[in-house]
Amino acid sequence: MNDTAVLDRRTDTLALALSAFDMRARMFDTRRMGCPALARGLQQVEDGWLAYNMARKDLMAASDPARDARDKSLYADVRAVEVRFERSSCARP
Repeated sequence: MNDTAVLDRRTDTLALALSAFDMRARMFDTRRMGCPALARGLQQVEDGWLAYNMARKDLMAASDPARDARDKSLYADVRAVEVRFERSSCARP
């Protein structure tokens, strides 16, 4: 598998983790999910972000405007998850 395919797969995995966290956060907000499950969601997002960045670093020479825009968007989404988790008052994993 080439580096671009690996990066695309990491992007998809991170997008799923971000979506799953959003669902977990909504369930947490309505008291249908507790802190441990919300913390697992945060961990999945952080793991996905790390894997994405490692794959992105391997491809740095092939940077382009579309990938740069995707990076900025993913970073904003990951940061929003972190902020939302911090507001939950749950202990970090």
